[in-house]
Amino acid sequence: NLVAMTSIPATYRQLVLIVTGASSDTASRALLLQVSVDNGASYATSGYVTYIQDSGGTRFALTDRFSSPTQVQAAASVDSFVATITGYQGGGGAMCQTVGVQTGAINYTATGSYPASTSAIDAIRLIWNSTGNFDAGTYKLLGIR
Repeated sequence: NLVAMTSIPATYRQLVLIVTGASSDTASRALLLQVSVDNGASYATSGYVTYIQDSGGTRFALTDRFSSPTQVQAAASVDSFVATITGYQGGGGAMCQTVGVQTGAINYTATGSYPASTSAIDAIRLIWNSTGNFDAGTYKLLGIR
């Protein structure tokens, strides 16, 4: 299952996505943040350049997401994060900076870019990388002027 936020106007300086207590009912899942330029008719699963660095010094290079709170997590593990998205209005160069924490005090940062399209990002989704459903969590998308 997924969470989709559509009809995002390109009138803000930046977007801030706050996710608190997100967890999956299935083990070994990663939460993906993906974007759309056609208001959610399709979401890009490639064209991103994303790196995650956790507090243990592990660095992951990922290609299927604009950002992600973790590489994989156990069932009922909880993630909370804040993702700041700039340059989403079109013209290329959308960037995402993510800071968060996973159950067990694994802190991480992620840096993502989406240079594959010059169109405005008008939809965002949170989706698990495979089967599984959200069993907890809240989200809030803010537009900053």
